Amino acid sequence: MKKCDYFVDNGECYYGNSNNTTGKQTESKLTILNNYVLEWIIVTMAAKGKDRYGRELIYDGLVFVDCMSSAGMYKTHDGRVIDGTSINVLKHFINSKKYHPDKTFKLVLNDKDEKSMKCQECRINDILSNSKNVDVIYEKMDVSMFLDKLSESEFFDKIWNKDKKFHTVFFYDPYDVDIRWDAISKLLNKLKRTELRYDFILTHFFQNDTIRSIMSGTKKIGKYESAYGMMYDDLADKIKSIDSFERNQFLRDALIKMMIKNLRIDQTKIAYGPVFSQTNSAIYDIVFYSKSLKGLKIFKEFMYKTNTRDKDNNNLKHAQIVMSFDDQDIIDDASYEQKRYTGSEREYFYSVSSYADIIVAAFIRRENVSKEDILGYRNIHPFIPTSSIEKALDSELRLRNVSINKKVYDFSKIDRIQK
Repeated sequence: MKKCDYFVDNGECYYGNSNNTTGKQTESKLTILNNYVLEWIIVTMAAKGKDRYGRELIYDGLVFVDCMSSAGMYKTHDGRVIDGTSINVLKHFINSKKYHPDKTFKLVLNDKDEKSMKCQECRINDILSNSKNVDVIYEKMDVSMFLDKLSESEFFDKIWNKDKKFHTVFFYDPYDVDIRWDAISKLLNKLKRTELRYDFILTHFFQNDTIRSIMSGTKKIGKYESAYGMMYDDLADKIKSIDSFERNQFLRDALIKMMIKNLRIDQTKIAYGPVFSQTNSAIYDIVFYSKSLKGLKIFKEFMYKTNTRDKDNNNLKHAQIVMSFDDQDIIDDASYEQKRYTGSEREYFYSVSSYADIIVAAFIRRENVSKEDILGYRNIHPFIPTSSIEKALDSELRLRNVSINKKVYDFSKIDRIQK
């Protein structure tokens, strides 16, 4: 990298000298998003579908919107400097342009911190110095104002040309639960009306914001009522009356219900999953909205493989996310309450044993259940992978007295949930 054009304080380059230090869970989140973006590019660039009128749909390009991009870099706990999401996306776009020279790739970046944005712009200019093939749009404003601006006609048309068909990833990574459902809904509905498809990624900081504030008595009433759709006092009473495992799921369910209520987007898929700290505490969720079932399935499988690979590395020390795919509001798993007494929240989301318990609860006392029925259930379940666990899952089901004969499953011999 060339010597930076932008200096702060004592004349040192801002890159690598900021206080933007990240924990291990954020580093893992960056890795997960980086791999998701690569899969997203591969899937959408190869996609040939139909629009609602039955016409062939081939994307003219891709747009990635990062609402709170920071400087595009982070310091790790051990002193390394790593790329943030925006820089990772930029590098993937540059590489993809080599294979898709006729496609347009756009990166839309916003952060209210001027030093961070100047640093990021300097880095991007350096990266693009030999390859001006990605369009980058910079904004420096509060995220609430940025969300409103995205729907303004002039700015909207600047990003999404009227005569082009773009697939978009919209990444909203706030530091708390101050979520502007109205602005998000307005933008996504506008994309829908103009036949533009998208994925929407939202981080839900329930642990470091909602729970910490409520338990300490801090009343930031407005944002909590808006995020979860209930009166603050009712929310606080509920949070204080249940344990941490129930608390996390309660807030998770409440937020997703608000997404469904406010965004009102037909035939989209919802995905969510917790990110854990090195001490096995659920820190936050990543919630995912998409209209691409193929992309969601690929991502779901990738996430499972990443999580199981990490499982052998210091007891799953890396942060983890597993995504869900469902046309309905939320799947109500009868085994959730039972499972919380026999294993950790991490095990509930990321173990084949847990998946078997959930499937048994869904099909208990039924016979002649086809393999297609099991697969269909897994397709719409919040975190059970669609494939890659076939043999291990069947083994766990047999341990629970499920009879499996070729492609037929018999749950009739089970009269209670196995613990």
